[in-house]
Amino acid sequence: MRDAEFRMETIVGGDGVFCTVRHIVAKGTDRFIGERLAEIAASEHGVRPVPCDDPVLLGARRRWFEVFYPQILERSHGVARHFGLAPDDSGHDLASLPLGVTYPGCSVGWLPTSRSSSGAPLLSRNFEFTTQTLTEVMGGPTSPGEPALAGNPYVIETYPTGGLAHVVICAFDLLSGATEGINEAGLVVALLADDESPGPEPLFGAQAGIGEHEVVRFLLETCATVEEAAAALRLAKHYYSFVRCHYLIGDASGRSMVWSPHLVFTLDR
Repeated sequence: MRDAEFRMETIVGGDGVFCTVRHIVAKGTDRFIGERLAEIAASEHGVRPVPCDDPVLLGARRRWFEVFYPQILERSHGVARHFGLAPDDSGHDLASLPLGVTYPGCSVGWLPTSRSSSGAPLLSRNFEFTTQTLTEVMGGPTSPGEPALAGNPYVIETYPTGGLAHVVICAFDLLSGATEGINEAGLVVALLADDESPGPEPLFGAQAGIGEHEVVRFLLETCATVEEAAAALRLAKHYYSFVRCHYLIGDASGRSMVWSPHLVFTLDR
């Protein structure tokens, strides 16, 4: 494949250390990128596609991606190829490679152009997740060898053929999820967990549309400005898989907004 590239290196941590940060650079078609991410998920974390006993749901999920988010559908075909499954497999969700979930609390700071000494807008974010295992977070005793829930964040640079290049940080899903990121147009998106705001209860599983961890990459791969992001979000079907969230979205012009499926706040420059 011409100009295809995929490489990974550990930049922080290692064996016996709570947090190990890996940096991935992926360049090529979305199908190629999906296949390589599936390889990393399997070899580094023992992750396989999530079983699902609802083929109607899986079909609706694929159709929604086909219309609104074809990038992740193509990437799921790469996942299928790595695991030897059909792209339309009726027993597995191929559009996610989950690393774990938790009840996080998040904080993000936004400096508009008028407040920034450089004259450029700035987003600041802390990675402030628990050091516990998933079992401990859920109130049970941890199992021997169980990894820390947020101990394997990835910094992923993606250069899809014909699409917007972007950099994301992900901790819970290698393929479609992210907690924050920026694309080549200067659009920046950050997720904040928010289980106190009104909204539907989490469904604890994938649905047709985009879940809370998929919003960041969806916007970075399809939008260049806050206005485009607002339009895309109004068209999209949303659900919560684990915890309700809202998002800070900003662009290179300094325009920004805070958004959730139930609340929209536009911020001044």
